[in-house]
Amino acid sequence: MNERLLFSPYYLSRSCRSIAACVLITSVLLSGVPVHGSDTSESYDVYLLAMYTTSGEFPSAHDRASAIASRDDQRELAEALRVIRSANAGLRPHELESLVRMLIERAERSIREGATIADELAASLNPFLDSVATHPAGLRETLLRTGLLFRDDPQWRQSLQEDGHRIEREIRDRSGNLSAAEAAGVVAWLDAARTLSDPVLLRITVTIEQRARNRSVVLAARGTRTEIERSIDASTTAD
Repeated sequence: MNERLLFSPYYLSRSCRSIAACVLITSVLLSGVPVHGSDTSESYDVYLLAMYTTSGEFPSAHDRASAIASRDDQRELAEALRVIRSANAGLRPHELESLVRMLIERAERSIREGATIADELAASLNPFLDSVATHPAGLRETLLRTGLLFRDDPQWRQSLQEDGHRIEREIRDRSGNLSAAEAAGVVAWLDAARTLSDPVLLRITVTIEQRARNRSVVLAARGTRTEIERSIDASTTAD
């Protein structure tokens, strides 16, 4: 019987699964997997998060993710994000989104407060940031705010372009009318786009400004258009 099947909720009661978790964690630790930090409970939480995510036990997975987020350790956050991204998750999509969003929001605050980002955390965040347009609305907004803090590379530019094209389609399909949540997501995109002197992002911004009917979106688009135009003009002058 393979490991995933052994710890399946269909085969073990809750109390037995708790015992099995301890056995699994002990075996992993004894196998020589490196443990960072002075408190091994940090590693326990990452391993437990992996097991609960795989077996589909959302309340327990949520507790472990919450404990990891509360410690504000960038390396541990990186490990947790890698676990969730690579796990053969048994959670429902909205449950998985909840865990990812909790961890990335903590990562965002950590970067803002420290003004630096650990290499491990950047590496764990980048796969999510490189595919912003594919994520649900609330998580997209969090990713855009996080990427704004440390990304300006070509892949990030491409990711913003893809999300911008999605926004264009939504505005067209809704005749310019966006819900409050949708408008907040568009404003987050505009905040990220304004940091890059990109003609494609400028064109999308102009479309948003012309077609959106939400005042907050129009004002944000106007400011972003001005910033991108100024940046492009400065770049042209320098050349």
